[in-house]
Amino acid sequence: MNIEYFVNNGQPEREDFERDPRLVLLAQETLSILDNGRYYNRFGHEVVIAPDLRYAVQNTRLYTPEQGQVLLADGRPSGYPITSRNKYYV
Repeated sequence: MNIEYFVNNGQPEREDFERDPRLVLLAQETLSILDNGRYYNRFGHEVVIAPDLRYAVQNTRLYTPEQGQVLLADGRPSGYPITSRNKYYV
């Protein structure tokens, strides 16, 4: 099944979630991974995401629409440090 089945204009169709039990299972697995901070990949290796998840939560910032405009205009808010963990390449 291709991605167009699940996405319409960038948003998942609510009916698809209600109709397709695979999406419910995927959501439950995602929440379990977040709760446990780890998962096992297809090779059976444990992948620990807890430290990165903690870092992401602790370093998340909420910007107002006005601050967002400054961010878009300047490329980044004043005083925002660029580190190896927050560099984005486009």
